[in-house]
Amino acid sequence: MKIKKLLFASILIAGFGKLFAQPSVTLSTFCSGFTWPTKIANCGDSRLFVIQKTGKIFIVDSLGIKNPTPFIDLSTIATVPASVSSERGTLGITFHPNYVQNGYIYIDYTRASDGATRVSRFTRDSLDANKANLNTELNLLTIAQPYSNHNGGNLEFGKDGYLYIGMGDGGSGNDPNNNAINLNSYLGKMLRIDVDNAANGLNYGIPASNPFADTTSTTVKKEIWTYGMRNPWRWSFDKLNGDLWIGDVGQDAYEEIDYQAANSAGGQFYGWRCWEGFHTNTASAAITSGCAGIVNSYPPIFEYPHSFNQSCSVTGGNVYRGGQFNEMYVYYFHIDYCSGYLRWNKRSDAGTFTSGLAATNALALGFVTFGENRDGELFMANINDGKVYRMNGANCKPTATIGYADSSQICEGTILQTPYAANLHYQWSYNGNVLANDTLNHLIGNNSGLYSVTVTKNACATPSIASANLLVNPLPTLTFSSSYPTLVDSSAQSFTIQTSQANAVITIDDSLNNNFNPILLGIGNHIVSATFTNAAGCSKTISQVIAVANTTGLQNQNFLNGISIYPNPTSENMFIQLYHNYSKSLTISIADVSGRVINTCLHSLISGNNLVEINLQQLNSGTYFLKLSDGYNVENKRICVQK
Repeated sequence: MKIKKLLFASILIAGFGKLFAQPSVTLSTFCSGFTWPTKIANCGDSRLFVIQKTGKIFIVDSLGIKNPTPFIDLSTIATVPASVSSERGTLGITFHPNYVQNGYIYIDYTRASDGATRVSRFTRDSLDANKANLNTELNLLTIAQPYSNHNGGNLEFGKDGYLYIGMGDGGSGNDPNNNAINLNSYLGKMLRIDVDNAANGLNYGIPASNPFADTTSTTVKKEIWTYGMRNPWRWSFDKLNGDLWIGDVGQDAYEEIDYQAANSAGGQFYGWRCWEGFHTNTASAAITSGCAGIVNSYPPIFEYPHSFNQSCSVTGGNVYRGGQFNEMYVYYFHIDYCSGYLRWNKRSDAGTFTSGLAATNALALGFVTFGENRDGELFMANINDGKVYRMNGANCKPTATIGYADSSQICEGTILQTPYAANLHYQWSYNGNVLANDTLNHLIGNNSGLYSVTVTKNACATPSIASANLLVNPLPTLTFSSSYPTLVDSSAQSFTIQTSQANAVITIDDSLNNNFNPILLGIGNHIVSATFTNAAGCSKTISQVIAVANTTGLQNQNFLNGISIYPNPTSENMFIQLYHNYSKSLTISIADVSGRVINTCLHSLISGNNLVEINLQQLNSGTYFLKLSDGYNVENKRICVQK
């Protein structure tokens, strides 16, 4: 009954969204003349890049004019589909966060010879910014595809600087190879890799914060960020806060939208093939074998049925963060390929989700992708008519936001910002007084009080105004006294001292102490940075060169190292092997991915090698964190429990 109520609620909201405020969206043609467009992206300037499934990628300028010469043509190495219904071809593109300097482009395509997914880096032409060189290909991943469908294909950089890659379950129907749950398969996953720090003979590295990065198992792929996905065809990061929104294409009955907060530690299981939306998969027992007892621990935030106006496949979109249309701001948009119904979802500050229709009537069929330009304005591409459309709000009022709710506490120096667009005009006020010289889209908040911004758009009679009464917390006071960094502010909550030597950063102290002994650095000159964080969470960092002439009086420190954990994943028991140079107590705490501590226990260590066994029988399947502390040193490890 609970599932039925949830489903009814989502349909009710979608069907009767006019009962409360919601965005109303129209489309206008921005550019045309594409053959099966599949992706829209930007590289941080005014241009858009539009992928054709057939291998050519074109540049469109800010006026909607298409450059007739392709930016790059992959048709000699990528699958060139014979029909629009094929799911193979050139599918995704994204640009390195430092693209201006390094010119790195990342493209996801299926290989012409066998349909395998290839994720490769290409490099911009050194003499022509409107071209990339095909012969610069550096392959990062090649993943075999057992069937021709469910290739995923989207890839994006997160705010953490890592490359995320969406992989479908390998195709056919109902994931016959059970790839989405299998941690020894890249299929049915979101992958996360470090393209800037290659290691272990690969052309990329494994981020240490990946949920399975610490595993010693040879049957778990360390690149996995999340799993249990069917075909995350189009997904995106919120441009402002980094939240991840995923449109995961359904099987026979339901389409779903998944959500992951920006501070997530990864490791989520999104349900497939055991669940479709909120519902258990009703396929044959042979198909759903292994699903008994598996809980849909991260259900979607929204679903809709195929019975709704002959829906069939969700095309995930973006959260609107542009400055042109106030009514669209903060809403996430997605559309169904078959029904043409454009929907929105919105997350409240309290973490609840609402949904509704963004267009009164169904739009054209065949929309396969969304994209945003540098300023956060949204676009959609239709694979049937070969056009790129611009999304517009029905109301011309521009976006006005300060970024903080009334009565928020911020730190001195925080930048208050409203979205930028070339045809918008900005005027800031403080405590009711117009700040005549502050006419940019941002302002630095240094004092408590009422801040407001008025945004006016050319040819729009009504401006938008946003305001908030903010409490500004001053930065802490911090200074060096001789060679000792000393805190002047007595309300210290944390204090970290770091030294940079040979391009390495080493934490010397992380405690409530307000100084440290420089001889711990060793003989030589050291750049020492002291960071102080006060009770309000406001931080300040200062640096100084410290010369250490001798190490007389060097004291022994506690050492907690040589840590290995096995087996990982495990079903019941796990062993922790570590070295310590003192006999003392070790506190082990276990927390789930939300940070909630589930259990804490104490073990006695000896001086030397130690082997500690812990029983995890009471835990459900999922990702957890082990925190090991000897009272001085702290180590955090990710573990996986599979039942």
